[in-house]
Amino acid sequence: MKSKIIFFSIIQLLFSNLIGQTTYNYSYTTIGASEASVIQGHLNNGDHVIVTSTGTSTNLQITSNILKSSGGDATLTIKSAFRVTMNINTSIRSTSNKLNIIFWSNSTNNSSTKGMIRFGDHTQPTANVVIETNGGYLWIVGGSTNTTWNGLTVGDGYAWGCASPGGNGWYGIELYGDCRFYTKGGNIAFRGRSSDQTSG
Repeated sequence: MKSKIIFFSIIQLLFSNLIGQTTYNYSYTTIGASEASVIQGHLNNGDHVIVTSTGTSTNLQITSNILKSSGGDATLTIKSAFRVTMNINTSIRSTSNKLNIIFWSNSTNNSSTKGMIRFGDHTQPTANVVIETNGGYLWIVGGSTNTTWNGLTVGDGYAWGCASPGGNGWYGIELYGDCRFYTKGGNIAFRGRSSDQTSG
């Protein structure tokens, strides 16, 4: 009986590698509890989820935790034409195999609005933001062009702060409070570009 089980497991593994990841695309401006639940379901199946916000002045905000707790390696891309923000006391974590996470702002490279990436809140210095990829890659960048990095499609420009931010921020990447990024050996990249502040 044991040999049959082992043989069946090998067939399952070969079939899984053959079909690869399925990609699911969603358009959100906020990833709250219901959106996070949808995303988690796909990640737990070892799939690729792409969340986009396309408005040139529309923020993509993460307000709820995302936990990958089962399934094979998966990828989560969070992409905005404007900015990406991850609220205080939120986390994106994997406890089952690798989770590649791509934060991608300024995807239209609009020279007027630009688009930064922010973790936490400058008014809450003791609050935390946690990312755990469990060996997956972490890419925090931006730009309208893309490239391939460790087999992943990622932005090939900069997360870009605005000179007159109005909440956008003039730093390309902002980390406030207790930000913790754990990759367990997975590669990590940050690429941000600031602007001289003129107002805001």
